[in-house]
Amino acid sequence: MSSHLPVVPGLYNYGRNHALTINDPRGAFYGAQHFMVNNPTFVNAHDTQRIEILATAALTAAEYNSAERDPPPNCHPGTRLQISEEIRVLANDPAGTLGLLWVYGPAGVGKSAVMQMIAETCTSILGATFFFFKAKGLTDPRRLFITIAYRLTVQYPRYHGYVMKLLSRDPKVLKRSIKEQFRLCISEPLYRDGVFKDLGRKVLIIIDGLDECEGIDAQCEIISLIGRELARHPKSPLFWVVASRQETHIKGAFADLHRAVYRELDIPMDSDQACRDVEIFLNDRFQQIRRKYARNFSSDETWPSERNFLLITDRARGMFIFAKLVADFVGDHHYADPISQLERVLGVIERSRPSDTNLFQTLDTLYTEILSAVPPEMLPIVLPLIWSLPDSRGWIRSLLIDCCFWGIKQTEAYAAFDKLHSILLIPEPVSAEDENLSPYHKSLIDYFANPLRSGRFTISSDDLQAQAYNQALYILNRSCGIGKLSALDDTTATHLSPPPLATSGFNVERCILSWPPTSDAELKTRWLVLSKALREIIAKPFSDRGCEVFNREIGFEKLSDFFHCVDMGPELFRLSDPLEDDEYGATTIFCRKPLLDSLRSWGLFKAIPLESFDFTAIRQDYKGYAIHKVAAYDEDEDEYTTFPSMFLDLCSESMDAIKELIPSFIEEPDLHIIPSDEVKYADIESMIEELWRRRPLHRIYVLGRGKKACVLMWYVMDDEFVFYFLPYEEPGSASRRAFPILSDSH
Repeated sequence: MSSHLPVVPGLYNYGRNHALTINDPRGAFYGAQHFMVNNPTFVNAHDTQRIEILATAALTAAEYNSAERDPPPNCHPGTRLQISEEIRVLANDPAGTLGLLWVYGPAGVGKSAVMQMIAETCTSILGATFFFFKAKGLTDPRRLFITIAYRLTVQYPRYHGYVMKLLSRDPKVLKRSIKEQFRLCISEPLYRDGVFKDLGRKVLIIIDGLDECEGIDAQCEIISLIGRELARHPKSPLFWVVASRQETHIKGAFADLHRAVYRELDIPMDSDQACRDVEIFLNDRFQQIRRKYARNFSSDETWPSERNFLLITDRARGMFIFAKLVADFVGDHHYADPISQLERVLGVIERSRPSDTNLFQTLDTLYTEILSAVPPEMLPIVLPLIWSLPDSRGWIRSLLIDCCFWGIKQTEAYAAFDKLHSILLIPEPVSAEDENLSPYHKSLIDYFANPLRSGRFTISSDDLQAQAYNQALYILNRSCGIGKLSALDDTTATHLSPPPLATSGFNVERCILSWPPTSDAELKTRWLVLSKALREIIAKPFSDRGCEVFNREIGFEKLSDFFHCVDMGPELFRLSDPLEDDEYGATTIFCRKPLLDSLRSWGLFKAIPLESFDFTAIRQDYKGYAIHKVAAYDEDEDEYTTFPSMFLDLCSESMDAIKELIPSFIEEPDLHIIPSDEVKYADIESMIEELWRRRPLHRIYVLGRGKKACVLMWYVMDDEFVFYFLPYEEPGSASRRAFPILSDSH
C-alpha cells in the first residue's frame, strides 16, 4: 500500500517541520483511498495561533537557555558537585513525596550558577525554568506561571491539549491574577485533569532569584500558592526548586507552610566545600591568565605565590562573586598586566578588614578600587547610565538610547567604561542599539545604592531623577521648538545647543542624537529618545516617590508650562506607539488618572457633550490617527481590559454609564490602525450623526486648549470599537458653533 498522501490542490499546506495543516472543512482525508500515513503530525491552525499568543505572553527571556541570559552564570568545572548532586537525587525520585525545595544563601555564593547547572544536566526531567534578574528587567511575577505553562505546553502533549481548550474558552486567562493563573495553568490540569498521570517521573520546575521578583507580596504569594497546593496534593508530579536569598519575608512565607511539603537547602558562603570550590576556580583561572600572558612571567616563577594565593582564597571565604571579580580584574585585557593587577588586589585586601556587620567589606573595597580608574570628569557619564539600567529604571534596554537621552557621545561612553569590563558587561557598538550595560552581579547595584558602601561613587536616586526630569524637558522643548522655559536649567543638557524659539508641534528632526545609529535606524532612534523623555515627565512625576522628588526639585508649575506650550495634536501620541509594537502606547503613557486630574486642574483636559462639539474645528490639514477594532462582548465577564481601560480612567465620574457602553475584549486584539493620510473625515461626521441619534449624552474629550488641542473621540456600536486622535482648534466661547447636523435636527 502506498504511504504517500494523495495531492489535492489547495487542500493541504505544509508549514514548519513539514507539519500538515488541514484547510478543507470536510476533513483531512476527504476523497482519499487505499493509503497509509506513517508518524503523522497534524497541526490545527487555531492551535498554532493560540501557541503564538501564549508565547507572546510568556517571558521566555527568563528561561535558562535564552539568548537574553547569554552567557549565563555557570559553575566552574569540578565545583559545586556535592550540592548539585543532592538536588538531582531529590528531583529524580519518582516515588518521593517532597515537592518543594528552597535553596537559599547570601548574595554572591553562586545560587544562580547552581540552578543553571541543574537545568543543563537534568534535561530529561526538566519541565520549565524561570530566572528572575533585575538587571535584565526579568522581574514580572505576572508572567511566571504563563512562562511555565508555555514551556509545559511545548513539551507535553496532554498538557498542550488542556491549554488549547483553556485558551479557546477564555483567551483572557493570560491577563488574570497570579492566583488565577496558578489555578488554571497548574492546579486544574494536574489534579483535576491528570495531564501528568502515569508519566512515571517527576517534572522539574526551577525558579531562581525569587528575591528579585517585583514586589514582596508577589514573592510571598508565589511561595504560598505552590506550598498550599502541595499540602493538598502531596504526591504531585511536579518538583519545584526555588532559589533566593534568605530574606525575612521569604523565610516567613516558607515558615507558614506545612513542614512536610518542603525542605530547605542552605548554600553557606564559608563552608569547607565552598572554600575548596573557590580554590579550584581561582587556581584554574590564574593558570589560564598565566598562559595567556606568558611573556610577562619568567619560566621558573611561581605566580601567584602560595602566600598570595592563600591570602586571596582566605579573604574570598567561599564567596564566588569575589573570586570571579578578582580573576576578571587581574586578567582584564584592557590592562594586559596581570602582575600589577594582582598587586592592586593584594593592596585592597591589606587595606580592608571583613566584619560580621559587612561580609562584603573586601568586595566593596575592590569595587571602589576598580571604579577609581574612572577619571573624575567621566563620573557624570558613568553614574547616570548605571542609574538608567533596567534594574531600577529602564523601559527599554538600549545603551545607545540612554546615551542619546543624556547627550553622551559614543566615544565618551566607551572611554568612561573602558576600565570597568571586570564588573560590567558592556555591549559592542554594533549591539548597542538593542543591548544595554549589565552588571555581572546584583551586588554591584546594591553597592551603588548604599552610601556607606560606595562613598563618593554613591548613586543618589533623587538627584539623578531631578536631572532626568530636566533633561527630558529640555529634549521635549527643543523638539517642539519651544524657547527656554522656567523648567529648564542652564546646567542641563551640556552636550546640546539651545533649542530654537519657534513654537510648533513635535518635530522629530529637532531631536539631536549624540550617538548617531545606523542610517536605517535613525528615525526610530529619534522617536525612542523622544518617547523616553515623554515617559520621564509623564509617568515618573505621578508616582508616589516621583511626585515628591519632582515637586521638590522642579515643581509642577514648570511641568504645567510645558503642557500649556506644547501642541497636543496626535504627534504627541505617536511618541509611544508604532515603533515599540505597542498599539496601546498612547493610552498607557497619557491616560493615567493622576495625570489627567492634573491636566484637568490646569484647564487642559475636559469632557464636552456631543451637542457642543464643533466638527468644523478639526484641523484637517494636520495628521490624525484612527484605530478600529472588532469588539466581542461577553455578558458574563466583568473585566474591562486592553484599550477601553483608558476610558475607565477618563470617565471616572460616570463609570457606571461607561461600563454599559464599553465591551469586554475576550479575543486577542484585532486592531486596524489607519494611517494619518487615510483618515476620512466624512466617516467621522457620519459617526457623530449616528452617535447623536443613538446616544445624545455621549461625550468627547479635549486635551489641550485653543489652537493646540487634540480631540479624543470613540464609540462602540454594532460590535465595532473606533477611536480617533484628531488635531482640534478649540473654538472660543463667543464663537462656539454647534455641530451642523445636530443643530439641523433640533
